[in-house]
Amino acid sequence: MSHGQVHFNTIAVHGAGKPDLAKVRPVSVPIYQSAEFVFDSAEHGEAVMSGKEPGFCYTRMGNPTSQEFERRMALLEGADDGVSFASGMAAIAATILSYCQPGDNLISSSPVYGGTFGLFKDLLPKLDIRIIYLPAETIHTELDRHVTPRTKLVYLETPANPTLDIVDLQETIKAAKRHNLKVAVDNTFATPCLQRPMEHGADVVMHSATKYNCGHGDTIGGVAVADKGDIERLRIVAYKNLGGTIAPITAWLLARGLQTLPLRVERHCRNAQIVAEFLEHHPKVDRVRYPGLKQCCGADVALKQMRGGFGGVI
Repeated sequence: MSHGQVHFNTIAVHGAGKPDLAKVRPVSVPIYQSAEFVFDSAEHGEAVMSGKEPGFCYTRMGNPTSQEFERRMALLEGADDGVSFASGMAAIAATILSYCQPGDNLISSSPVYGGTFGLFKDLLPKLDIRIIYLPAETIHTELDRHVTPRTKLVYLETPANPTLDIVDLQETIKAAKRHNLKVAVDNTFATPCLQRPMEHGADVVMHSATKYNCGHGDTIGGVAVADKGDIERLRIVAYKNLGGTIAPITAWLLARGLQTLPLRVERHCRNAQIVAEFLEHHPKVDRVRYPGLKQCCGADVALKQMRGGFGGVI
């Protein structure tokens, strides 16, 4: 059909038709800034939307750009796949609601990030989900005594934001698995460069990608990674039901940030160690909290489970 047979307004919307991308091989991850995707037929659309065939239908349910970010994070953490979110808090909320129902409880290390505490304090009680807090330093020894038939999840944050309290991942996860409990770990302050909770048996690992993963202070995002069974559960809650979907441009920025993550984290750790040691001996400083200092609470555990440094926060 020639353009002369097509209405002017139609050309403005559709142009000369969709571009043929079959032979396009970009070096960088493309930004698929599209809300919907085209199917070959109604049958093809049904197959993709039902999960019988791989593909994309609606960016709220998945997008090629966000998928690339998710897969990179999963590879870095040693997981099968990931789900990206509009924020770290969306990742945390989706993870908890994937496992806990009204009447259930979860056991959490304490302290936790302020946003997480707000979720635990203000929202989860309204859903009849109870939180049992145990100190980060001793949760691995106390957990057995606090598990009930309605305990569904153990939630850990290490190093904690911003107090840097350390949880013994190996021993705490071992205790949780004695009761067949799922374990979710917020690994934001460590990043996979320094700590990989799934190596210790964690089921889900979450990040506020806004922080180290992004690295440039220009976007908000989150991600959760897990193995196949757990990630499918997360996809249903995160994408289908809650809708805390990441924007393609945000996923692209985060994927770009990962390219320099190892370099940035290494420098963060080096600089933080120097500053912490300086402050530790300063006459006007009473106390310094940093896992890289031998006298800091949890330093021995951090040394055991973190490699390459202890993060950039003091």
